[in-house]
Amino acid sequence: MSKKWPTLDEVLGEIVERVAHEKLLIAKRGEALLVLIEARFGRGPQDLAEQIRSILDSDHLMDLIRKAASAPDLDTFRKELSHQPSAK
Repeated sequence: MSKKWPTLDEVLGEIVERVAHEKLLIAKRGEALLVLIEARFGRGPQDLAEQIRSILDSDHLMDLIRKAASAPDLDTFRKELSHQPSAK
């Protein structure tokens, strides 16, 4: 039995689906991080929200969620944020 190779349309469709999924994951993690920050420290400054929304790496956002959950205050979290790249 010969192996059926995917068509170009199938391959491109899979790539588009993966990119869309990653973009959605990034958006959701960014918003989760902002909600966590607001719940723990009150509404943060607008520049903080803009900086978080500029992060395009879902793993980096997950790391920041963990740091926000354990940071004693907003200033400590902001220092952690400033030590990390804002985009990948």
